[in-house]
Amino acid sequence: MASSNYSSEFRLISNPRRVPAIALLLPLLLSIFAPIALIGPANAQEADNEVSPEDIWSDDYLNQVFPWYGNDKLQFREYHDYFSMKERMQTLADRKAESTLVAIRWELMITKVGFTIMQVLG
Repeated sequence: MASSNYSSEFRLISNPRRVPAIALLLPLLLSIFAPIALIGPANAQEADNEVSPEDIWSDDYLNQVFPWYGNDKLQFREYHDYFSMKERMQTLADRKAESTLVAIRWELMITKVGFTIMQVLG
């Protein structure tokens, strides 16, 4: 008699019909209780000090005005192809004190990139 009682209890626990139901209910319960667990840390964060980006950063940084003021090509406001990019980088390099080293480095880099693009395109 004890053995039949044991098998019926075991069948209730491991009923094959309950496995899909539990598999469907666990993600649902997790999606309900997971946001509740995040309420505590969210309240512990600092309150807004009403600091705007203009208070932290300069206007030039916010408007993406680069230190080499001038025309739109030098400010990266226009679309550039390979040759205009090369010309712009050479212009920027000429403005620097060590323009010869910078120009050579840019020329080598642009030449390598251009050569690689030409190889890919074919």
